[in-house]
Amino acid sequence: MPTAAFLNDILVDDADTVWICGREGTLLRGNARQGFTLVSCEGQPDFNTVTRFRDKIYLSSYA
Repeated sequence: MPTAAFLNDILVDDADTVWICGREGTLLRGNARQGFTLVSCEGQPDFNTVTRFRDKIYLSSYA
């Protein structure tokens, strides 16, 4: 899924799952083989980083 939003961080979870976060509420999940889908979120926060801790995905936002 193409996006015009600025992308800030990427997390390679495993061979099938890559997370990409960015501005304007952009959160993508997928991989190079199957493509990416937009994960909907409330509002349009500007995501700064994405990480995994104890089997949960965490996002930081500066807005």
